[in-house]
Amino acid sequence: MQEKSDQTLTESSIQKQNLAELQRLLDTLHPSDIAHILEALPLNDRLLIWNLVKAEYDSEVLLVALLGVLIPLALNKCGRDPAIGSSVLSKQS
Repeated sequence: MQEKSDQTLTESSIQKQNLAELQRLLDTLHPSDIAHILEALPLNDRLLIWNLVKAEYDSEVLLVALLGVLIPLALNKCGRDPAIGSSVLSKQS
C-alpha cells in the first residue's frame, strides 16, 4: 500500500515539474505561435495549454486563433483558396 502511495506522489511531482517546464516554454513564445499550437491540439490538451497562457496574452492569442479559423472559412465561401488566408495570417505575426 505504501509503495502505491509513493508511486502516486512521484507521478504527481513529475507532472508538476512537466507543467512548470511547459509554462516556461509557453512564456517564451509569441502569442501567435501559442494560437497556432492551440489550433492543432485536441480539446483537452488545448484547455490544459490555455490555462497556462499568461493573462496578458489572452486577447492576442484568441484573436489570432479566431482569425485563423474565420479567414479560411470566409475565403472558401467566396470561392477562394482557404490556404491563402493562412499565409496572410502568418505574415501578420
